[in-house]
Amino acid sequence: MKSAMASPFVPISFQLPNHRAAQGVIYADMISHYLDVGEMKIIMSKSSVQGAAAKEAAKQEDFNQYDNLYIYHGNDRKEGATDINFFGGTKGFPHAYNIRNISKFKGQVYSLEYDMPDYASMLEYKLNAMKAKEGNLDSVVPEFREVDLDNLREMQKNAITIKPQHPTWDRMVIGDSHAISMYRPGYNVNSVQFKTLYGALEMGLESFINRDNVKHIECYFGNIDIRHHLCRQDDTKQAIRTLVDRYVEAVDSLDMESKVICELLPIENERRNLPKSGMYKGTKFFGSWSERNDARLYFKEYAMSKVQGTDVQFKEWITPHFYNGIGELDFKAMESPKSVHLSREFYPHWQGKEYNDIEENTIEDFFS
Repeated sequence: MKSAMASPFVPISFQLPNHRAAQGVIYADMISHYLDVGEMKIIMSKSSVQGAAAKEAAKQEDFNQYDNLYIYHGNDRKEGATDINFFGGTKGFPHAYNIRNISKFKGQVYSLEYDMPDYASMLEYKLNAMKAKEGNLDSVVPEFREVDLDNLREMQKNAITIKPQHPTWDRMVIGDSHAISMYRPGYNVNSVQFKTLYGALEMGLESFINRDNVKHIECYFGNIDIRHHLCRQDDTKQAIRTLVDRYVEAVDSLDMESKVICELLPIENERRNLPKSGMYKGTKFFGSWSERNDARLYFKEYAMSKVQGTDVQFKEWITPHFYNGIGELDFKAMESPKSVHLSREFYPHWQGKEYNDIEENTIEDFFS
């Protein structure tokens, strides 16, 4: 048996620093541990796939060589969205071949996380709008005109919706979008984008534990609070103490066999580019680098003192390899070319490089 995982429009990136791709690779690994997938292949972009220069091997991918197709919709797409947006539109999107190839698949389709969207109608709407505007589809990327819309609708109709989380693993990491870096086999991950520690505490940490069998929990919240909120307070240290007090108390109150709070990432250089989705009130961060670095270090120091005498452990995992020569989070360790997440190369427990056909190597090798 052979299985494939793919995204329908923008392919899963082959780049290890790509955060969106990392989520897909993690899903593939989870699924491979509890479903009979046989050989699992992640259909990734190729390094030279850019418009007319796209490799023929990628453009002619035959999905019907696989028995099962697992559709990863991307962590940048919201459930229930009724539109598709892609760089260059119908006239210039460089990966139109991807949805064309997927649309010809005849095997069993599995939709990850939520029901298979009606991609056929969304694409058809865009093509009809272009035809109404120009009278024909001559200017549309040829591969879009070759999409099998009827079969794509059948795929949607017959798709089985599954949650990628392993049903019997009793260990879980919960947290913001950085939490996926803590994945390793045996640990499910519930990573919620843009979720602050403050917001998580207001909701209750129990609400993030989306399985009934969890006995061991790791919590990874706080980077967003450091970046956007704590340094705006009149007394930053007092604000940190108040937040950490609530954090430790909430984690300690969880009915678990083991409970862990994870150390936060170091602070990167202020020139780091961010997408608008990572900004708050139009700003990339509040406070200088030094102020945010001091806040992170105090957060760690105070949290380590507060877990003493509780059932909570504080997990230190940042090594010297994460820093550049002046104590900043090294850009080499980060998502490329912008944003704030770690590169999968630097995940502390698991990197999944086998899915990229990369021989295993260490962080030390990466810098040598």
